[in-house]
Order: sequence, then C-alpha cells, then structure tokens
Amino acid sequence: MPFIRTTSASLLVLALAACGGADAPDTPASTETAPAATEATPATTETAPAETETASAEASVIDRLQGEWASVDDLQAGMLVDGDQAAITYEGQDIEMEPLAVVDTCPDAPAVDGLTLIEIGTGDDALCYSVNDVTDSTLELTYLARGNLLRYIRPIHD
Repeated sequence: MPFIRTTSASLLVLALAACGGADAPDTPASTETAPAATEATPATTETAPAETETASAEASVIDRLQGEWASVDDLQAGMLVDGDQAAITYEGQDIEMEPLAVVDTCPDAPAVDGLTLIEIGTGDDALCYSVNDVTDSTLELTYLARGNLLRYIRPIHD
C-alpha cells in the first residue's frame, strides 16, 4: 500500500504544480502584449455592389426622362424634366417645377420587383407613376392613383 500512497501523492503534487496550485513557483508576467482589439481600422468609402447598382439604375431612369415630352393622347398635356425636377404641364401653362425621384414604394402602389416608380412632388401632394417604358423618343407612364396610361413623345420644334 505504501507504493500506492506515494504514487498518489506524487501525482497530486504534479497535478497541483501543473494547474498552478499553491506550491507552484511564481513566474513573472509576460512582457509581450497582444495587439489591441481596438486598433483603428482604415475607413473605406467603398459602396456595396447592390447600392451602387441601385443608384446607377435610378440615375439612368432620371437621365432618360430628361427634357420635354408631349402627350400622344392630349395635345394640351406635356411634361418637362430638368435634372431632379419635373413639371406636368397643360395648355402650355407654366407650372412650378417639383422634385423628381425614383422611389421604392408610393402610397398608391406597394414595392413590386421589376417595376420602376417615380414620384413628382413631395408629401401629400406627390404624384406617383410607374415607368412602363422610356426610349429616346417615347415615354409611357401609368399614373398609379387612377391607373391612367400616359403616353408621351418628344415634341418636334420648328
């Protein structure tokens, strides 16, 4: 039995020493330091690809809408787009330019994949349209509050 007690005691001493028990020798603290977790990371100005594509698509729609449009169905009606401003005109009257924006949703229409929505104006007075088609010479919109199809062409000036 003395062999078992001696072996058990030796194992206990080794275990305590390995675990840093009371009899373990003091060791000086390491002078090496790990890199700080709060080191500054260089700021990036990169835009996520999806954001870039969305901004590019919105700019493309606005770019293609630029200029003067005359209604195919009502010779007195028209639309003027200048930058990020637009006006619906009637009988050649000067109408105040309103903000123009590509939007995700309108009060008159939920977001629909593949449907491009534009809003002319702001707040409760904003008018919302879906852009059905736009080329260099033709424009087709749907006024979403009533479902009216609006067809425009580029006017010919003499």
